[in-house]
Amino acid sequence: MACLALLSQSRGAAIATFVAVAVALIVIPGFRRRVLALAFVAAALAGAASFVTQVYSAGEAGSLAPSVAHHAVVAIVLAAIAPGWHGER
Repeated sequence: MACLALLSQSRGAAIATFVAVAVALIVIPGFRRRVLALAFVAAALAGAASFVTQVYSAGEAGSLAPSVAHHAVVAIVLAAIAPGWHGER
């Protein structure tokens, strides 16, 4: 979902994400655990960000190559798997 919010390049999505993170940290019990989970998500998003933003740039230019979309999908899938990888096996 974080990659989708980044792909939209929307100020509204950025504000909503900030508010949701603030509420999650303030209202829901388990602050340390939640911060750790959000840090893993942020790290995964940072790793996928360049590929995701390339899709937006290529789409705006009107020339979205299949390879750009493929690399973005692979990065998004890895970003979705990475935060859960530290859990129990």
